[in-house]
Amino acid sequence: MFCVPLGRGIKSQYNVKNVQIHRQDNFFNCNHSYLLLSFILRRAKKIRVGYFSDNIFHFGQSDIEFKKGYGYEYYAMLAKYTGWNYEYCYGSWTEILDEFLKGNIDIIDDVSITPERKQQMLFSSLPMGEEHYYIFVPQGNTQISMSDINTLNGKKIGANKNSLNQTLLENFIEENELDCAIVLCNGVNDRLQKIQSGEIDAMVTTDGFTMEDFRPTYLIGNSPFYFAVQKDRTDLLKQLNTAMKHNHEINPNFNNQLRDKYFKKSILRTTLSRDELNYLKNHAVIKIGYRKNSMPFCGTNSSTGELTGLLSDIIEQVENSLKVKFEKTAYGNNNEMIADLKEGRIDCAYPVMDDVWLSEQLGYTQTTSVTSERMILIYKGKYKGVDSYQKFGYTIGSPSQHVYAIEHNMGTERIGFATEEDTIQAIRKGTIDFMVMNIVSWNYWTKVHNGCEGLSYVVLEDDVGYSFAVAKANTNLYSIIESAIRKIDSSVISDSLNRHSQTKYDYSIRNFIRYNFIAFLILIFSIFMIVIFMIIIYERNRAHKEMLTFKAEHDDLTGVYNRSILQKIDRKHESNICLAIIDIDDFKSINDQYGHEMGDSIIKKVAQHLTSIARNTDRVIRFGGDEFLVIFNGMDRFQSSILMAKFQKVQRFLNEASKNTVESSVSVGIAFSEKGYTKELFDLADEALYKSKSAGKHTITINDFVVKK
Repeated sequence: MFCVPLGRGIKSQYNVKNVQIHRQDNFFNCNHSYLLLSFILRRAKKIRVGYFSDNIFHFGQSDIEFKKGYGYEYYAMLAKYTGWNYEYCYGSWTEILDEFLKGNIDIIDDVSITPERKQQMLFSSLPMGEEHYYIFVPQGNTQISMSDINTLNGKKIGANKNSLNQTLLENFIEENELDCAIVLCNGVNDRLQKIQSGEIDAMVTTDGFTMEDFRPTYLIGNSPFYFAVQKDRTDLLKQLNTAMKHNHEINPNFNNQLRDKYFKKSILRTTLSRDELNYLKNHAVIKIGYRKNSMPFCGTNSSTGELTGLLSDIIEQVENSLKVKFEKTAYGNNNEMIADLKEGRIDCAYPVMDDVWLSEQLGYTQTTSVTSERMILIYKGKYKGVDSYQKFGYTIGSPSQHVYAIEHNMGTERIGFATEEDTIQAIRKGTIDFMVMNIVSWNYWTKVHNGCEGLSYVVLEDDVGYSFAVAKANTNLYSIIESAIRKIDSSVISDSLNRHSQTKYDYSIRNFIRYNFIAFLILIFSIFMIVIFMIIIYERNRAHKEMLTFKAEHDDLTGVYNRSILQKIDRKHESNICLAIIDIDDFKSINDQYGHEMGDSIIKKVAQHLTSIARNTDRVIRFGGDEFLVIFNGMDRFQSSILMAKFQKVQRFLNEASKNTVESSVSVGIAFSEKGYTKELFDLADEALYKSKSAGKHTITINDFVVKK
């Protein structure tokens, strides 16, 4: 269980009791003989691993915590070839290294080779990867400048004791004839504490370090890093080298894949440069073009005419973080949009295919992919294999389809059509054999359009990424957008695509008649026979029934559900859900001091803000006087960061509201279940709420225990 004070940073508390009890229950339900045999086998090949604290390499600093990381996954790969079982030894880098040198740990990772260490330990023959080392400076430090290296003189710089970053810093100081002091530290946390206390002015760490409060200044060196094993464990080294060699032969990109996964968001510069800030100062409004018919990535809402889709959520985040406004222009196809980009009528465009050759041909610069999706081959009849289809159809305004076919040598005859609808209908009529489209667009298309009956698809091998396009000369805007994209959590993008993919629209009557003419005639006749009768019955009962239902299920004061709705939850058809219990802090004092009218006003505001963070599939319930429940459907433990962001947003709203009313805040307890709403789930969330209150209120607590099926 961990607690996060809303709007005040993060701290962790772990509920060991729940996990230990769960393990004991599982233990006594197992076959004792099997457990004894497993224990003997595991003990025979137990490897003591130095699991130093680092969120890039080793996330999860106890046996009961969830684990992930560059080093953690590398150890898992090695076990596949060696059969090793691990005993994790926890601590800071310095503590782990000390224990390793004492012989209490068998193997450690992320170790750079130095002459001294060659005498103390054995190293793997292949590296795990490569790191770059920088001097990081707090954002508020104006005394150290990137334009003048001599500003480092007289400063104190923290570095890990007995580490490569200490050696590199010593060499950097000597080579540049600097007069600055090196303060030896015991890991990143120790360096951060010394920064806060003023003991050091800057610190050395790798390019995997990203914090908004720090900026990189000088690159002091780079180095591959390796596994290290005990000097006398040549047997362990042999198994290690063999495993790494076999893995490299099968998957030579393994190191790069881990780096892409764990360093993907590790952009060194987390703040804008002076030139970029000047650009935003002189361009308060950025003109962006988008495809009006490219959902769920972007589109135009037929009712409001406003931008919708993933792009609308991205723009909202960028506008809030950079304090800039976007002027949006919708286009029917990419050709028109890119033409306006080249002419300077817009500053950037989305989406474009993430393809270097295509961007070069069309004369723009592309950013990193915002998202990448699998491509599918759409065909009619029995599937014959890719090479059997000759006539390929593509939408002229969507270059990604045509370019994908060219790159993958698909079809001998390629025919362009004005719209995707025309391309799809050409397959149905037999004019062409097939087309390609990304799978999320196809799924959306089949939900909101007729005319896809009788068509099937197969998933192709390669993904296609979708990026922003920026004019080549506009380098400042490119770097601004590139930085903004890398800061967006991938789960936020996935959530946005999922929400916009589920949006439903009414089918077009014109299309329904076009593709289902006979069915349309039958439908009209049937409607004519029953419409009068149905209207009379419906109009007479609708209003009365809705009024009774609403009053029975909803709270009079706030308009949200009341607790009676809990009895109507269909437990049979719900699986992963999250329950949040929200309690208004010090509500009795507010009532006593300001009166019940003010108390009612605060209750209504809390209900309003909770409703704003809930999706259509979620339920907001007033459970008691100042207590609310929110049931989030389809959310599991790994979406905790999304939930925290939602409730932090609620707290910000309440803080803003307090300027005109009295100050108010909430405490929140959250729990998860894999078998729907249960009494056990409520108790876990209530326990978490109690933790929030005990932690000083104004806090969100998430219970680590999950109700299992």
